[in-house]
Amino acid sequence: MKYPDDYINKIICGDCLEVMKGIPDNSIDLILTDPPYGAMKGFSNDTPSKIQNNIKQWSKTIKSKTETTLIFCYYLNIRYWLNEFNDWQLLNILTWHKELGANNSRSFSQKSEYILWFTKNNQYIFNPPQVLCTSNRCFGQYKTMTDLFLIPFNNMDNERVDHPTQKPLKLINILINATSHEKHIILDPFLGSGTTAIACKQLNRRFIGIEINPDYCKIARERLMAVPDNLPFE
Repeated sequence: MKYPDDYINKIICGDCLEVMKGIPDNSIDLILTDPPYGAMKGFSNDTPSKIQNNIKQWSKTIKSKTETTLIFCYYLNIRYWLNEFNDWQLLNILTWHKELGANNSRSFSQKSEYILWFTKNNQYIFNPPQVLCTSNRCFGQYKTMTDLFLIPFNNMDNERVDHPTQKPLKLINILINATSHEKHIILDPFLGSGTTAIACKQLNRRFIGIEINPDYCKIARERLMAVPDNLPFE
């Protein structure tokens, strides 16, 4: 494979650590990804030491390719990511409140997931959408979106596919819009069902999607083909 022709706007089926060897360092505008948490029933049951080692390997490669990254994260793994990015600036820990999650009789039931926003320097992009405030105190005024995203999992019914950790397209659209510009290159080394690629196509961003599971690659390609080709890539 040769960069960029075999990478840009492609869904690549393979091990992300191997595939990313062909991507030049510091050539990616934004990495937005949802790595395996290692603790999802029916998905993975890795030991803490294996999870920590995986995050160490992923972090080293991610940091070599970009200066800004958004990483979906399970609460137990936050400490591992913070440790590997301790020489970068943590801009936010964003929260996706999905309203649906496993019940737990021995602790508070988890209904949220987290997104760590790291940057290597202060040159990052932030152009958040303005949302209409409807409270009695500021009705009719606009305010900047907060770090809490209330996007119910059940609202994804019209986009659900056979993937255990699929993220809402609305959420990925918001994140990409707020932290990148048109024509920027967005890399997702754990593409899963293809949501990042779809959002990029809708928002006129270029993308590189990497997924190790052939079944999910097929799902992602089918979903991407269903998006109208009304935005030019250059």
